[in-house]
Amino acid sequence: LRGSPSTTLPTLHVPKFARAPPVVATATADDDAGGTVQDGAALIAGTAIGGGILALPSCTAPLGVGPTLVGLFGVWLFFAITGVAWAEAASTTLEECAAEEGCDPTAVSVVSVTRGTLGELPSALCSLAFLSQMVAITTAQLVKAGELASEVMPFVPYEAGAIASAVAVGAFAFVARPALVDRTNTLLTAALVAGFCLLVFSTAKTTLAAGAALPALGARLSFADWSMLSPTGTAVPVFLQVLCYGQSVPLVVNRIGGGRPRALRAAILLGSFIPFALSATWAVLTSVLLDPGMPGVMSATSGAFGEGATNDPLVLLLRGPLEAALPVGTLAVGAIGTTLIAAFIALGEFAEDAICAVAGKCSVREARLAQASAVAVPAALALGGTSIYLPLLAFSGSFPSMLLYGLVPPLALAVLRDRASDAPRLLPDGQTGNALLGSIALGAVVFLAMSASGVASPL
Repeated sequence: LRGSPSTTLPTLHVPKFARAPPVVATATADDDAGGTVQDGAALIAGTAIGGGILALPSCTAPLGVGPTLVGLFGVWLFFAITGVAWAEAASTTLEECAAEEGCDPTAVSVVSVTRGTLGELPSALCSLAFLSQMVAITTAQLVKAGELASEVMPFVPYEAGAIASAVAVGAFAFVARPALVDRTNTLLTAALVAGFCLLVFSTAKTTLAAGAALPALGARLSFADWSMLSPTGTAVPVFLQVLCYGQSVPLVVNRIGGGRPRALRAAILLGSFIPFALSATWAVLTSVLLDPGMPGVMSATSGAFGEGATNDPLVLLLRGPLEAALPVGTLAVGAIGTTLIAAFIALGEFAEDAICAVAGKCSVREARLAQASAVAVPAALALGGTSIYLPLLAFSGSFPSMLLYGLVPPLALAVLRDRASDAPRLLPDGQTGNALLGSIALGAVVFLAMSASGVASPL
């Protein structure tokens, strides 16, 4: 999986700003539309897989494995449909752009598509949603970085760990050469994958050694609390955040080509299935490793790192035997690192656009001020403590992710289909297609309303 900053959390095109970056920093007018399904799938998967996966154990433990798998599958299916709708909307927009002189095909984004189909006010709302999502994601990862730094190094206070992580990663993302940032991000992605693979091997070894404890493990895996699958809880919103990938769809369309609907559909379905499978496997692994009947139980008072009471399954895994703590720690470093690098870059570019618009110019001074703001704001918010970690991710999934990549795609596509009847179709046409788009949009509206009526709180 390729995890460069430009493909993990690309920056949205921001209207009315003096210098608005395109939705994908690496896409250029010279890119040939002839990419493979595998390339597109890798971009989709690389976008979704990130630091949010570390929150899954805390969300899935109260649910049980069954409800977790059903919830993850439901979210994957929802985003699969809206992702295909978003690809068709982006493809149609690119065709319209090709017919317009001076139109930049690499600047297609959820904001620009919304502006062209639904108007300026919804477009501005999407810009604010993107900004709030980036701030929430960045702050959440700094919270987790500070917590884990304090766990591994007890002499480091949480606040110092969070601020040091912000300064170190932010300075590296903005000051280091882009090629070095890309290589580092690729190494962090490799660490994430390697840690996950090692954890699978360690879990298999532990399970085989369980022997007589297997019946108790089976009882543990059969536990289920379906009442937790609610928009007003934390689990489903976090699932939405973990499996979201809509920001990379325009790049996939640009690379594969809007005239290849089957390839686009296959790339989105395959690419989105990878993070779903990874998340489902991660949920099962943590359920097995944290089972009290398993040998080498994850004790809250002894193990590889830390001591003291905690309810965080990730921390318990780090405190367990080294064969579990090492892969989990490696996975955590890779997940947090890749997400922070990409999020800081995205926030920095967004802030630069805003500051340049206010100042009426874009100099090095404005760029440095924007970069400092992109680091300082999430770092300050992270001082709120570890209790804000899950609510931040739940907020990001409940509102920005659902609005940008759940509600906007079917609405925009419905408008585009009316004025471009001969464009390639990725979803069913006619009454069936209209019913599908209407149902998805209605479901998104209901979810947003339920989330707003009972803002997600930690489980």
